[in-house]
Amino acid sequence: MKLSFENNGTRLQLETPKQFDMATGTAFLALASKVLTGDEQANHVLTATPDDQNQEHHINYADVPGWREPVKAKVMCPFCGESYTREIPYGYKHIRCRVCHNQIHVSAAAGEYGVPDEKGFYYVAEEPERDDSMMDKELLDEMQKNDSEEQ
Repeated sequence: MKLSFENNGTRLQLETPKQFDMATGTAFLALASKVLTGDEQANHVLTATPDDQNQEHHINYADVPGWREPVKAKVMCPFCGESYTREIPYGYKHIRCRVCHNQIHVSAAAGEYGVPDEKGFYYVAEEPERDDSMMDKELLDEMQKNDSEEQ
């Protein structure tokens, strides 16, 4: 996604391989506008231009890698800071860092699974793997603890 802002001859251009949803994009636009204009009260609404409007992404499924076929991934370990490129099987949701062996979450590099980014990466691994089942258990335990304290 590319965003460009201009005000009185000052231009701010930002580019990210990830797609923003409208809520995130609107908040980002408001912040960028405040930086450019200096107006703390600025309240802007994000509108899509013809280049950005709900373009249909047609994936040629013949080009999508097969299940567990090796694909290129960019790894930036959030635990040890090691950064490297490696091949991982297509379809994986997490990998282990080859240096510190912690689990890292794997997401689509181009914002859409099965599609490589401009550098040929299918995946990017840069966030710690979350065990949502444990998070739910911790939340449930905390809620039960609070309920027993109230009684």
